[in-house]
Amino acid sequence: RGPQVQLVPRDELKSPRRHLRNGAAMLAGLGLGAAWYWIDREHNLADWDYPAWQQRFTYEAVRFDNNSFPINFAWHPVSGAAYQLAGRANGLGLGWSFAYNLGTSTAWEYVLEFREKVSINDMIVTPLAGLSIGEFMHRVGQVLAARGAGGTAFGRALAWLLAPQLLLADRLEGQARWARADATARHHWFRARASIGVATASSSAGTVGLMVMDLGAEVVAIPGFAGVGGAGKATHADGWFQDAEATRGWLRVGLGPVFEVAVQPDSAGVQTAPSVPGRMRLGETLELFADTMLFGWQLQRWSPVGQVNHALLIGSSVAFLYRRETLPQWRDRLGLMHLPGPALDGILGFGSARLRFRVRGHFDLAGIHAEPFERWRQAHLDERPKTILRKQGYYYGWGWSGRAELALAWRSLELGVRTFAARHDSQERFDRSQEVITADVPCDDSTLEAGAWLRLQSPLPWPSLVLEARATQRRARVGEFESYRRLDRLDAQLGYLF
Repeated sequence: RGPQVQLVPRDELKSPRRHLRNGAAMLAGLGLGAAWYWIDREHNLADWDYPAWQQRFTYEAVRFDNNSFPINFAWHPVSGAAYQLAGRANGLGLGWSFAYNLGTSTAWEYVLEFREKVSINDMIVTPLAGLSIGEFMHRVGQVLAARGAGGTAFGRALAWLLAPQLLLADRLEGQARWARADATARHHWFRARASIGVATASSSAGTVGLMVMDLGAEVVAIPGFAGVGGAGKATHADGWFQDAEATRGWLRVGLGPVFEVAVQPDSAGVQTAPSVPGRMRLGETLELFADTMLFGWQLQRWSPVGQVNHALLIGSSVAFLYRRETLPQWRDRLGLMHLPGPALDGILGFGSARLRFRVRGHFDLAGIHAEPFERWRQAHLDERPKTILRKQGYYYGWGWSGRAELALAWRSLELGVRTFAARHDSQERFDRSQEVITADVPCDDSTLEAGAWLRLQSPLPWPSLVLEARATQRRARVGEFESYRRLDRLDAQLGYLF
């Protein structure tokens, strides 16, 4: 963990609400987006449906779009995060910032894209994913800005790189709202890790050796949480929090060579992998995750001399996951907009040992790679399925998901386990071109993930060594065709925790 860093007390953080400045920022963002929209006219022309104005308000022209997976589940969430961050940087609270975020997203769909049908998925994913990602970046930015103020040249450079919105707002305000102090520090950690590992799919004769860069952080902006910054004093606190004070997230990018070996045809004469010995190509993986507890109840009993301490947060969180992987016999795309659901975070202290746990439950809007779709299409050549399936190879679905994590730390050692389960069924009707669909084929998907890790942390921030094993099982169905896949991974990670 880093040095004790305190944000200026809450009342002092509330600068005059700069609604005019934030409104101007939203209009400028819309203006830049509109300029791109018309400059790239040839690309966007394919999405122009030319609906009548009245249809946009009677739901005749309100549909799920068929844009590419990165546009719908990467670029739109990033846009929403920028809207959310602008309000926070301009001194607005959680509610007002989200109102501007939602209003700007709505204006884009209903006004600027007037030649297109209103996108249901964009109206949900852009503001809500932006809320989760934006609040995560805001809280991380607060700590970085505080560490940069009066800190080292490296700290100031890092703050300007990762939290420019706060520092620029301070320049416009003519004052520095962030200061270094020892009282009421915020519980937080940052990590930067590089890992080398292998991944093998159950149906593959190939193995990928991946090098992954992992940037992650967690911030709990509640004074004295789990004894952090208590200056040797006991913390006894019960009460509400409602400004998205607890958040965590990460970005993982991986790239590596895939080695495939020759395989013999199975009993049906089908080869499950290329038969060229020693053939090599690249595998890749990209994952973005953010989880923000919006409001809830804190319960703390923490004493520096106590034998048993606890710090609990019970509330509601909103989260977002973007994952894209291309590995041997494993191509996966998963976008999960975790709608607000129950959340529990806790730390139990037993002398020098700590037990951390985390539980989440959500109802989701999902974008899911349809693994068996090509087999379905070959069997139904005369049918016209969902346009998102036909054009992009994924579909929209609704369902549930749950996460749980448990970790026991003692001095420099930590042992942890985590699991994730989800089930989603496809959205029927409301396709962008519903009128021409002849087979609104039902799809569903189930995911089960489990992992365990062992971490050795030196007394210094550098280095931390982590060994981690993970397994992912996916069962997918498109019509009468099913697929079952499993991906196993083993990683050795060397990182910097601060």
